[in-house]
Amino acid sequence: NWKINEKATLNAGLHFNHLFYNNSSSVEPRASFKYKLATRQTLSFGYGLHSQMQPIPVYLELTYLDDMRTQSIQTNKDLSFTKSHHFIGGYEILLNQNVRFKTEAYYQYLNNIAVTQNPSTYSTVNFGADFGFPNVDSLVNKGLGRNYGVELTLERFFNKGFYYLGTVSLYNSEYLASDNKWRNTAFNGNFVANALFGREIKTKNNGILSLNLKVTYAGGRRYLAIDLDESRRQGKQVYDDSKAYATREKDFFRTDFRIGFKKNGKRVTHEWAIDIQNILNIQNVLVRQYNQKTGNIETFNQIGIFPVPFYRLQF
Repeated sequence: NWKINEKATLNAGLHFNHLFYNNSSSVEPRASFKYKLATRQTLSFGYGLHSQMQPIPVYLELTYLDDMRTQSIQTNKDLSFTKSHHFIGGYEILLNQNVRFKTEAYYQYLNNIAVTQNPSTYSTVNFGADFGFPNVDSLVNKGLGRNYGVELTLERFFNKGFYYLGTVSLYNSEYLASDNKWRNTAFNGNFVANALFGREIKTKNNGILSLNLKVTYAGGRRYLAIDLDESRRQGKQVYDDSKAYATREKDFFRTDFRIGFKKNGKRVTHEWAIDIQNILNIQNVLVRQYNQKTGNIETFNQIGIFPVPFYRLQF
């Protein structure tokens, strides 16, 4: 940490990763710089190299050498870390002693992503978007990716029993697999907005009534398109790789509401609450699947309205 003067501060350092499983290592320089424009305004810039090991099932994938599946080798064992260069710039202003506005723009360049040797749309950058892990062997660290966007935040700190937080993120997330075509990643919803509101009201006899509301609006989930004709012909789900993650589901919308009451005693504190998730019962899409019995593509939704009662006793 170097405080250059009263307005400028520099933080710099190194981060080291080592995976003993295959002796992969990564040395990562990182630095950030802050400059105070005025009493309540700050500019910031940052850079960092970040690495991440592949998902464990990828390393353990077996390649069988005979039809009887008696002999095998681990063709993914020597995969190295996926790496990402992060660049970020931000501006922050304290509008008053309780309200802060912040904006950040960022760009991330990813390399060393595990992809197939032969041309395909497969990339481990999309891991986590679906249930389970696809069984793919003989991967190589030749994939690329990029994420870039801007984030806006307006925050009122908790004061006089009230707070709020609003965030908006506009972004793009793309990857390049072994087919040498830039595509949307499975996580490229393009936008997400959140709003949180909270209120606490003191009651008689050391009680506190709390009300909290959270609203989320985001771009729909991207998915692998199903080739219906080919799925019917083969009797199983077959994807259309040429349209991988090209389209999204309808936009996601959810509202959660929580009401609670806390009673402070001399020796114990009682807290009761009910958290009503998706209080408007919006039907957001979870997944699409091919039904072998009907020969059609079916859509399954996420959970609807879901009340969660809560009680806590603190001594």
